[in-house]
Amino acid sequence: MPPSSPSHSKAANSAAASALCAAAVVCVLTCCAKEESFEAESFIESLISRPDRRVVTRVPEGKEIKPGSITPVSGKNSHAGMRSSLLMPPGSEVTFNIPEDVGQATYLRFATGVDNTSYTGGEGAEVRFILLLREEAIFHSNVPYNEGLPKSHRRWEEGEVSIAGGGQLTLRVEADGEGVEEVKSGFAELSVIKKMRRVRARSTPEEPNVVMIVLDTLRADRLGTYGNTQDLSPGLDALGNRGVVFERAFAASPWTWPSTASLLTSLSPPQHGIVGSKSSFLVEELHTLAEVFLQHGVTTAAFSANPLICAERNFDQGFEGFFEHVQEDANSILPQATQWLRENSENRFFLYLHLLDTHTPYQPAPVMMERFCNEPPAGYSEQMTYSLLRAHLNGELEDTTKLDEFVDYYSELYSAEVATLDAKLSSFFATLSAMGLDDRTVIAVTSDHGEEFMEHTMLGHGRQFFSESMQVPLIMLGPGIPAGERIKARVENRYLAPTLLAAANLAAPESMPFVNLLETTEQSNPEERTIFFTTSLGRWPNGPMEHRDKILQIHGCLKERWLYMWAPTQNHLESEQHQLFDLYSDTEGRDNVATRNVVRMAALKEEIIGWLEAGAETRVDAFTDQALAEELMRGLGYIGEAQKQPKK
Repeated sequence: MPPSSPSHSKAANSAAASALCAAAVVCVLTCCAKEESFEAESFIESLISRPDRRVVTRVPEGKEIKPGSITPVSGKNSHAGMRSSLLMPPGSEVTFNIPEDVGQATYLRFATGVDNTSYTGGEGAEVRFILLLREEAIFHSNVPYNEGLPKSHRRWEEGEVSIAGGGQLTLRVEADGEGVEEVKSGFAELSVIKKMRRVRARSTPEEPNVVMIVLDTLRADRLGTYGNTQDLSPGLDALGNRGVVFERAFAASPWTWPSTASLLTSLSPPQHGIVGSKSSFLVEELHTLAEVFLQHGVTTAAFSANPLICAERNFDQGFEGFFEHVQEDANSILPQATQWLRENSENRFFLYLHLLDTHTPYQPAPVMMERFCNEPPAGYSEQMTYSLLRAHLNGELEDTTKLDEFVDYYSELYSAEVATLDAKLSSFFATLSAMGLDDRTVIAVTSDHGEEFMEHTMLGHGRQFFSESMQVPLIMLGPGIPAGERIKARVENRYLAPTLLAAANLAAPESMPFVNLLETTEQSNPEERTIFFTTSLGRWPNGPMEHRDKILQIHGCLKERWLYMWAPTQNHLESEQHQLFDLYSDTEGRDNVATRNVVRMAALKEEIIGWLEAGAETRVDAFTDQALAEELMRGLGYIGEAQKQPKK
């Protein structure tokens, strides 16, 4: 080959240089894109729950410093809602010893506030909150509590201070004005956190995105993939055909708070403690699925229609965006979730959707009502249906014909609502595919609990542990997940969190029980393995007449052929109650054989007691405003007379 001419060589060199320069620019841009970072936080501890670290140096006579809750403005309120707090009456002081080796990026996050019951002072009445570190003031706020202060001015005063270098941390509360003796004040949160930079991750088939969808109140047997023949759910059925269907998945509880907390933490209700109005706050000490994703640079967001799953109850842990759409239906939420996906599709993401469409009040699309509902019976209404049920439970309804007709129609409305939701989800899944996300996104669909339609005397949920309440859908698909597989062994859907982490090739934290449901076999999950349930909203419809309409704490378990339910002695129950069903010979759970299997029943009861005690040993108790919690629960019909708002 002849040597190149000088001009040709220069041109070649120039072209090569230009190419290298262009490649360098591309490389720089690509690297910059890959190196996009954000500030993440790691929770270390809350000083509220550390009495061993607390030294009370001053407190007024007859008063005490203790954990509790403060609500500057009653009702759901973003800037002044209920928070777990260290209650400190004016005139009190407490110190904490912060280790000297805490890093430079360690901070104390808190808020100061006065409870709504304390706004009774005159003009100029105020509470002063002071923080000192190593005897130097690092924070000071004055919070007025005069009676005439507008509600818009009653709020939390947020604070965040560096505690690098440690030393003695002093919290002090002082006050002036009339009624100071009755002021309820304190520091909320008191979380020690560490800040760090994280690189914004990008998804690949090996490190996929995750979309987790909780369809509130959806029982498994209304889906075709679980045996229903009405063609209610072609979209979800197709999803099951593309992935793995868990044929016998059970929720942790028959109602939202305990079950959803289990879904997000993988812990049982006795372990996480979210079990009722007295304990309905997801404490910072718990590691949530979203927090784990965020720590690995995954972009996180949640859209929740259920008012119980809200930031005020700390369910927003780990979510960079937490969007509350109280009792809105999927038509409102899914377009916004889709827009979020479009804006974040270049990032690796974790998206959590909690949809409320299959929860009462039922408002199915007219076309679905026409397909799946008969004409409503004369005089039908949801309220009348529940009135007839109460009369039936109280022995005041001799002829149940009308009640049966109403319940049948009520169930048809539910089926039509399932079909309506399925159509909305089908469109959402099609959009995901059109965005090119299928090969790098894991999708999981499940429910927090099912719904009863008098299969065992009751309506609604939260009441009992039969399959209509506890058996929920669980479908997974995506890269690395086999298509068309069906797992027949019993599983608990609370293990979905570590399973999703495994599917995303991320490690679960030590605090999260590690069970990979995708590795489930008949050998790993034998029938002998006990599955436990609990509810603080239980009913005992077949018990003594005087107890049938009482709210009870009920525990239960499923083991081998046995389904056992136990109501311990409590305020509304003078003697404990038991139900035991042999599901091998009595698949629908109609024949209570407790008195014929006393030894078996006693053994199962002891297992439940051990489960409750083991959970209590590691639980971090939360302190919440019971009245506000009950207000939220009443809005969904869990307690008292249902005052349900139509879905928007």
